Amino acid sequence: MKKLITVFIVAAIAIGALLTVLILKVNDFRKSNDKSTSKIRYPSLPADGITLNGEKIADANVMVTNFYNDNRSSHNLTSVWLKDTWVKNVRDIVKSEGGDGIRIYFAKRKDNKYNSVVIVSTYFTGVDNNAETHADHQDYFIHSDPFFKSKDALLKEDWSGEPGTTLFDENPPCIGEDCGVFSSNDIKCTDASAAVLRFKHAQPKQPIYTYCEWFPLTMLDLILEDLTGQTTANPKEPSNGIRIYFARHTNTSSHNHPNRYAFIITTTKAKKIDGIPRNVDYYKCYHHVVDDNGEQCLNNCSGVTLPAP
Repeated sequence: MKKLITVFIVAAIAIGALLTVLILKVNDFRKSNDKSTSKIRYPSLPADGITLNGEKIADANVMVTNFYNDNRSSHNLTSVWLKDTWVKNVRDIVKSEGGDGIRIYFAKRKDNKYNSVVIVSTYFTGVDNNAETHADHQDYFIHSDPFFKSKDALLKEDWSGEPGTTLFDENPPCIGEDCGVFSSNDIKCTDASAAVLRFKHAQPKQPIYTYCEWFPLTMLDLILEDLTGQTTANPKEPSNGIRIYFARHTNTSSHNHPNRYAFIITTTKAKKIDGIPRNVDYYKCYHHVVDDNGEQCLNNCSGVTLPAP
């Protein structure tokens, strides 16, 4: 029995002539690392802009540019961790601002040595029948809420597989749980484990052929429900955040695009390991449906603004 975890998977590609064009674009990118895409770019980024993970927009642009210019992974063990207060605040603030979701970019730190991510908010700009969600989602960076300048907005990066990052374990860590698969974007823990291990065991400096993915705010609602369930059922090991893994899909975790790179999310709890407090993945099933509707660029780049010129 295996636990569901949220997986950010590749968007469905349109049929017919559009499918042919998009496949050719992806193949050309893989062959030549061509940086041209259909990105909508700001003529200039707002000077007072900030990301959802507390990076000034100018610094975030450097981080995405570093990856854009060299999409080779710096580490085969990569995950980032965010506090549960981040999940709640981002959900509440973006909703109050009229936003419709979040976009997560593959990135590298400003020193260009380590993998990272940049997370930004989006708003709905119109119908797009070529997109999986049939909508366009535009990045925006202006937030007045002081939360994004607080320590709770910052993510914690890990490139070594510290205790608690159980999807890096060679054996699936979630035997005994299975919530069932209710959505095309849900996968069993064993499948998610295989995707993370595929990234872990790939050649060094593997190129990542995905720039970013978009997800709706409803995903954060379901994550919060899961976090609340853990704390209620296990007050001695309360939930404390989420972990985002770098992964590469297998033909089981994503039948249509088994070779594409993606993000996989687990919820985490506070637990001591060898007497040291850790952020530990857990796999109990406290919600019934997770539907992230993740859309990947290159397949759908409308509203993507980073890196800006």
